[in-house]
Amino acid sequence: MDGLTITKAEKIRGGTTIFSRFDLRIEPGQVVSVYVHTDLRHWLIDILNGDETLSGGCISFHGRPSPIPLGLLSLDTPLYERLKVKELFRFHRDLYHFSVSLESVMDWTRLSDLQHHQVKKLTFSEKKRVQLGCLILKGLSEPSNPAVY
Repeated sequence: MDGLTITKAEKIRGGTTIFSRFDLRIEPGQVVSVYVHTDLRHWLIDILNGDETLSGGCISFHGRPSPIPLGLLSLDTPLYERLKVKELFRFHRDLYHFSVSLESVMDWTRLSDLQHHQVKKLTFSEKKRVQLGCLILKGLSEPSNPAVY
């Protein structure tokens, strides 16, 4: 089954090339990091979310055309650092009315041992896993098979 497929994508606005034609294929379970200038990153995210359109090419997710339900993690996604991990997960689960056990999310993110620690005392890597758990609790994907690109 295909994951995310971008074929001959390009963006031109007002005679200016925002980005030239490119192809990208990400299989399920594969992790890919795309390093681009900040402005281009915003364009790509807007296109993937359906807020902008391509000038040429197409994007599909599991064979379905975009917009697609994406879970995006950013280096600067804020967290409520005064809360403990389990409190923060509970907050997100209740906020988004997503019925999944907190224990399964903590297990999936490997944060069970840290559930009673304040987020501000975690390492950078542990905070990224907290962000991933919060993303799961928004209901974008199941902990057993996340669709996070």
